[in-house]
Amino acid sequence: SVNSSYWVLVALASLLYMIMYILMFISAVVLRKKAPHVPRVYKVPALWLIASLGIIGSSFGCIISFFPPSQIDTGDWIILEIFFIGTTVIFCSVPFLIFAARKPHWHKKT
Repeated sequence: SVNSSYWVLVALASLLYMIMYILMFISAVVLRKKAPHVPRVYKVPALWLIASLGIIGSSFGCIISFFPPSQIDTGDWIILEIFFIGTTVIFCSVPFLIFAARKPHWHKKT
């Protein structure tokens, strides 16, 4: 039905956004560790705590997106999970494929 299709697309978009947020929290911690001397306009206090809470919350959002609401008939549960995992892997692998297929003149000259 239209409702279940719409829910699947919204849940998939939410899952991809939560993965992006997890990567951003990890990146903030890594950059703070690798480049502490870089001048910043604002330095987040207790970054480890805030990033940990953000990663936990985003991970919870990822997990919740795999469970459809009981009011919407989404069909077979196994097919839905395979679709979620498959499309997530495909969408997350696209940047790596673009990076692997880059042309030599795209390289930054330093």
